[in-house]
Amino acid sequence: AITAAPPVFSTIRRTFRGVELTWGGPVTARYQVEWSPTLVPAAWTAFPLPPQVTSTTGLFQFLDDGSQSIPPGFGAARYYRLVLLP
Repeated sequence: AITAAPPVFSTIRRTFRGVELTWGGPVTARYQVEWSPTLVPAAWTAFPLPPQVTSTTGLFQFLDDGSQSIPPGFGAARYYRLVLLP
């Protein structure tokens, strides 16, 4: 079992490609990235690709290009969270 502090995004930035998320964690960790258009009530949806984010360096990165949303694209707001997978 992995014992680690909860993951915290180190950067979230909008680029011409989409929204880039970066965070640190143990190299043995696997994360699922989820998003919600609102926080109250939250409606978390997992990004299907990749099904899990891994890293060999401890620096994890994920790009949300808007293509995996239903409907595709970015709305007025988007919130993200990380789920540490077992």
